[in-house]
Amino acid sequence: MNCKSDFEGAAKSLTSRYAELSRKAEEALSLSKKGQHEEANAVMLELIRKSEKATILSRKLPAHTGNPNAAAEVDAVLGEACPIKMGFIQRGWFFLRMPPLARCKDAADKEYIRGMLYPALLRFWIGKPVVRFPESVIVLRHVYTLEEYENRKRDYDNVETKFVIDAVAMYLLEDDSPDHCEVFHCSAMGQESSLDVYVVSQDYFSYWYDGYKTDLDSDMVLRDEIPWRWRD
Repeated sequence: MNCKSDFEGAAKSLTSRYAELSRKAEEALSLSKKGQHEEANAVMLELIRKSEKATILSRKLPAHTGNPNAAAEVDAVLGEACPIKMGFIQRGWFFLRMPPLARCKDAADKEYIRGMLYPALLRFWIGKPVVRFPESVIVLRHVYTLEEYENRKRDYDNVETKFVIDAVAMYLLEDDSPDHCEVFHCSAMGQESSLDVYVVSQDYFSYWYDGYKTDLDSDMVLRDEIPWRWRD
């Protein structure tokens, strides 16, 4: 493999993509100043899609330098730049909070999710005993700011969540088939937008449901220690 030529080719491609992002941002700003807000919004959504693809390419660049530690170093940077919180809360549920998901319609967008979530899960579970929840509910709580909640809530089937479910199930469930696992979507308002993921045993789900719009965040001290009842 010619690392130099691979790196130079990828770097040139990334430079071109960022130049296009700059043009898209200027186009959106121009449309907004003219009062064409719907058109500006459409351009910004396209900018987001292209930006995520550029991000994926940028993550691959260090490997093209021939650095044998590139993958580990990229994972470390992602851990700082894309903070994902997870742990067990006092009630015994598993909780994960990550940045909100965009509309995902192609392979590049799905790779973006994988590149952010899987390394974070791996770092959390290294050295921990195996956990296997019994029949469970995976809750996907889409948290929006007030402005987002009133104007930009997404239909649940327009948000990519399958890879999130697969990733969480890999570490916590014996089986994510419908016979053993149910999925529940809900939305809420918060100070910052996020995707909150809970794994709750089915016999506790009604208790979770009673409080999910009110006091769930009051018990958000995250613990690394795995409750004994969930250890395999």
